[in-house]
Amino acid sequence: MEQAVSMLRQLPDSRHVLARSLFYLSCFQIKQHTASAGGEGNLEEALSLYRRHLGVSEAKSLDGLGTTDFDSLLVHYLR
Repeated sequence: MEQAVSMLRQLPDSRHVLARSLFYLSCFQIKQHTASAGGEGNLEEALSLYRRHLGVSEAKSLDGLGTTDFDSLLVHYLR
C-alpha cells in the first residue's frame, strides 16, 4: 500500500484517491503500532487533503472522520 501511495503522489489529479489511500494506510499503520513508520503523518496529510476539498468550515473534526468520509471523495475524483 505504501508503494501505491507513492505512485499516487506522482499523479497530478489524484488528491482525492491519495487522501483515501493515506487514511486507510494510516489506520493500518496505527493499528499495527507502526506509527513511527509514518502513520500519524499520513493521517495528518489525509486530513489536510480532505479539508482542502471541503473547506475547513465544512470538514468534520479528526475524531468524527471515518472511512465513508474518505470513500465519498472518490465520487468527486471520478467526475
